[in-house]
Formats: sequence, C-alpha cells, structure tokens
Amino acid sequence: MFRKCIVSVVILVAVLVCVAPAQAIERTVIRYNTLCVYGGLSQPIGTNNGTVFYNFSDGSGRQFNVDSKDLYEEGFHLGSNYGKIVGGHWMVTLGFRYTSHEVKDPIVGDGIAVSLPERPTYRQYDVDLNLDYYFMNLRYSTFSPYFGLGIHPGVQADHFKAFKDEYDATFALGLNFGAEVKIYTDRKNGPYLTLASINNWNFLATSDRPRHLNIGGGLRYYFR
Repeated sequence: MFRKCIVSVVILVAVLVCVAPAQAIERTVIRYNTLCVYGGLSQPIGTNNGTVFYNFSDGSGRQFNVDSKDLYEEGFHLGSNYGKIVGGHWMVTLGFRYTSHEVKDPIVGDGIAVSLPERPTYRQYDVDLNLDYYFMNLRYSTFSPYFGLGIHPGVQADHFKAFKDEYDATFALGLNFGAEVKIYTDRKNGPYLTLASINNWNFLATSDRPRHLNIGGGLRYYFR
C-alpha cells in the first residue's frame, strides 16, 4: 500500500512538472510575422485650391476651391508591407505604396472652366506605417474586422512638359478599416493565409497632395 502511494505521488509530481511548462508556454504571447500585397482604387476626396503647377483664381485674382472629384480622375494604388501581430489583436506594419492619378480636362470649379494644354502626370510614392486593432484573434477565428491609423510620408512626382519635373515631399494621415477572412491554414497554430479588405481614408494631407479614399484588397500571409 505504501509503495502504491509513493508511486502515485511520483506519477502526480511528474505530470505536474510536465503540465506546468506547457501552461507557461500557452500563456506566452505569440507573435506572428505578416507579409501582404494589395491594390485597389483611389477615389479623390476633399477640395483643392490648386495643383503643384496652378493656383486656381478668377480674373480679379480671387482664389477658389475645386472639389477633388472634379479635379482628379479616379486612380489606383499598389502596395506591400511587412509587420507583426502581437497578442492576436495589435498589428504594426511598415511598407510601401504607389498611387497614380491624373488631372481632369477641363477643370470646372466655381463656375470657371480651366482647360490645360496637357494633363499633368502625378505619381505618389509613400512609406506606410500602420497601427491596427483586430477585434477577433485570427489564430482562433476565421474572420475579423479591424480599424487603425496610418502615417504616410512620401514623395510626389509631378510631370508636365511645359514645366520642369518636380519632386515634392508630402505627408498624410489616414484612418484604416477593413476585415480579413482566413482562407488557408497549414496546420494548427501554424502559418495561415487571409483574404484582406484593405481600405484607407486620408483625413489630413499637405496642401498640394491629393487626398484619397483608397478601397482595395489583397492577400496576407502569417508565419512565426
């Protein structure tokens, strides 16, 4: 009987010794790396009182504003980023985004039409830093909406044959929003792939930089 008690105690201690580290590992915050490629449409928003090459004014020199949708054509953007998600909810990403947009011809605003001899070509090259919060932990869930803040410093390249090409430093802040759906999992708690809705609304930007509502999607790969 005594020997049986000793054996039982030894077995219990062995189980506790094995289980404790396993529980500690489970409690450790798991950090996933992410890689993402995406693209979509860029819809001009807000108003502008000019472009890099023109200030809008009437015959008396009074400046007037033009709705961005009446000034710029709808453009497109392409991007990629690398990041980390901590605790299943906080995502930090750093990447690059390219945006292309054209000027409309003629430009109509405040009852005044401006016809350009040539459409300027605008190209935006941004470094994107984003902090997003995911409502659901995609490690366990197949779907999660998210929202966050994006910081976008960059360079705008302006090409117009009548003028010398210009390269201007720009800056914008944006609200990020969207959702992700898990479409592939390698194994339990292993790498997985999501289909992501990636959207951004520029609520603030330097004066000559067009602001956009960017609506797009992409693929995001999670790995440890």
